[in-house]
Amino acid sequence: MQCELLGAADAEHIQVLIDLLTGLSSHPGNQIHQQELTIKSQVSPFTELKLLQQIPEGKAAGLRRWEICHDGIPVKGKGYAELPAVVRTRTKADVHGNHSLSFWIHLGFSVIYELRRKGFSYSVYHDGFELQVLLCSVGPASSSLQQCEAQIRHVCKAYWLVKITAAVPEAQAVQAAHAIGKQ
Repeated sequence: MQCELLGAADAEHIQVLIDLLTGLSSHPGNQIHQQELTIKSQVSPFTELKLLQQIPEGKAAGLRRWEICHDGIPVKGKGYAELPAVVRTRTKADVHGNHSLSFWIHLGFSVIYELRRKGFSYSVYHDGFELQVLLCSVGPASSSLQQCEAQIRHVCKAYWLVKITAAVPEAQAVQAAHAIGKQ
């Protein structure tokens, strides 16, 4: 199961948040630069996948590695609506190769949207759970990396995305959701 909480942080307070997360984490934040594609099946309209790829900094692109994610619908039932974080199943797999996207398109998927993230990721322990914290600016993907970064600065100059997740066994999902939502 995965528990997830999304939020936004004011850009003028980002350095304070980075310092706090660095202090809570066992290591300095990892810099991330990701491309995300969301694709949807033409055959089964309820099937939607996310393809995530790290964009190498200053290196020529080699063999691509995509992480494929399928998020189940949020768990419903007594008590789940009041939780501060969404609880759902998440399935992940890796696909390697420069033609991975065309593979999915040939299977009947089409791209719904594409975006880029640039920022930091942290691993923090809180209330007995390992939480992954992603702190990043988000912008549209474009053909030029410099153009994309300029768009990210323009679109997201006031706010950064904060995403907190915890991968836990089903029996601990409610406790993990509460741990994520604690202020």
